[in-house]
Amino acid sequence: MKPRIDAELPRLVKPRTTKNLENGMALSAPESMMTISANYLEMRKELHNDPHYGAAGRVFAPVVIDLAKYGNGQSISDYGDGKCSLQAGLNDLDWRGVDYFPYEPAYSEAGIVCCVDVLEHIEPLFLGSVLQKLRSITHKFGLSTVRALAQKKSFRTATMRI
Repeated sequence: MKPRIDAELPRLVKPRTTKNLENGMALSAPESMMTISANYLEMRKELHNDPHYGAAGRVFAPVVIDLAKYGNGQSISDYGDGKCSLQAGLNDLDWRGVDYFPYEPAYSEAGIVCCVDVLEHIEPLFLGSVLQKLRSITHKFGLSTVRALAQKKSFRTATMRI
């Protein structure tokens, strides 16, 4: 029997406690997972001093509006919100159909979770934790983008190509 095309998509099970099991191993609570090292966090803060850095979300505002309308999303969590440019883009389009929350652990779960130009900056050691966190806070849709163009970023202590 073929699956119905108009069938509702299955919801992902969201890991919340160490009682959840996956492949026979207990999962850590997403809130306690480390997603960035202290040194890298300090370097990222330095990059945010650049007025053009962390501003890509504005470009994706029309896509987020479409997702919210399609999925009846009532809230948006902007994971790695930079300078809240996604919110600025939504305001530019005079659209206030959802509650917008820059990612904040105290209020992180949302119908739509946006992660715009963030994943390419995650340290490889923490990528699994970040992806698990994104999965755990997304109720309806997740929108993630990865900038594929090489960019040269300078830190006080080093220059790296990402």
